[in-house]
Amino acid sequence: MIMILLHRCCIKVYEKGLKTLFDKEKKRNLIEKFTEYLIKQWLTNSIKDYKIRYVVQEAMERAFQMGHFELGGLHKPEYYVYWAEHTQARRLNILRLAIEHNKSNVDPWTIVLEHQITLNEPNYRFIKKIFEDGVQALKNDSLLLWDVMDSYLQNNNLKLLEEFYEAGANSPYENINIVYRVEYLQWYILYNDMASTRELFSYLTSIQPDCKKLYMIMIDYEKLETPVNVVIIKDLYNIVCSRFGQQENDISVFTDFIQFEFTYCNGLDAENVYNNVLQFVNPSLRRALKDVYNSIKQDYIIRCGLIWNNRGIQSFSEGEE
Repeated sequence: MIMILLHRCCIKVYEKGLKTLFDKEKKRNLIEKFTEYLIKQWLTNSIKDYKIRYVVQEAMERAFQMGHFELGGLHKPEYYVYWAEHTQARRLNILRLAIEHNKSNVDPWTIVLEHQITLNEPNYRFIKKIFEDGVQALKNDSLLLWDVMDSYLQNNNLKLLEEFYEAGANSPYENINIVYRVEYLQWYILYNDMASTRELFSYLTSIQPDCKKLYMIMIDYEKLETPVNVVIIKDLYNIVCSRFGQQENDISVFTDFIQFEFTYCNGLDAENVYNNVLQFVNPSLRRALKDVYNSIKQDYIIRCGLIWNNRGIQSFSEGEE
């Protein structure tokens, strides 16, 4: 009983202050503090008391309505979420208010999209409309919406999923297409042959901005072929090293290339690759690359029963000088 009286007293003080203030900016500051107070009470353990819950819920409704309709909108997008959560019957309308007032904020759009997916899972056209409106409003900042749709379609329709990935890969927004070109290629590999995958890869790499991950995925996929197409993989490695080498903070792509040469070609080819990629390596990493190269080379010599001398590589069967 005492707790209910305390909450009612605090609420009355805030609401009395809001009635007596005429300066709009001061009133907005007070409604923000009032809203924060109410949300805090809503989230505390004491709110489990249904009487306190009712008092706070009624006050929240009044505060949210005043903040949105009288004072130009709630201060933070998440306030609309709390408003929607405790007024289930009008949840969608409130979330639409959140979008109207925060069109450049991804969070309300995401909540509305997830809500529609829950309510209207079979109605893809309506869900897609909300998604497209959100992307149009958010542009480069819409990645979270794409991720929500991705999860939804993976559980519902593979044909629509392919169309979705294709749209993402061709998006005019770089933050989106650089992610969904990769997603599209990874998905496409699972359901298609090498020839068509190479065609798609060629197309995806023609889209800007350049994307290293596309090349690395394709290299890994090419290595699964029997027999391995050494020429294609070497070309891919050369592109990655020349385009992305100096942007790297590690040497893994270079050592992978060198290891590939030792595995599928020979020691002399590997040495040529090592000497060639040095020009693309961050200068601070050249020493580390040299150490790894020497280690790989030594393993290769031991494994193949070869010795390294000043004239190149010579087998034991040919004799030593």
